[in-house]
Amino acid sequence: MRDHVIRRLTDVPITGHPTRLHVRLPRYQCVHAQCPRTIFQHQLEAAEPWAKTTKRATTWILKRLIQDQMSISAISRALGLGWDLVNQLATT
Repeated sequence: MRDHVIRRLTDVPITGHPTRLHVRLPRYQCVHAQCPRTIFQHQLEAAEPWAKTTKRATTWILKRLIQDQMSISAISRALGLGWDLVNQLATT
């Protein structure tokens, strides 16, 4: 193990308040010449490596759009995220 990084993710709101997860992930260093990467970090099942939200939050966004017909603006306020990010998650 080399060190740790803190990954900040947005999750579903709890009792109407935005939720931020601060997850401490170990980073590893490979010393073998065959390793394609020398430094890499532990991956989470709850979120894609590049994502700023959990998979659960993305599902929540889609449900609010389809079932509740909430606007992108209302969803972004509920999650404490920017409109552009919520719109991107909803359309990809």
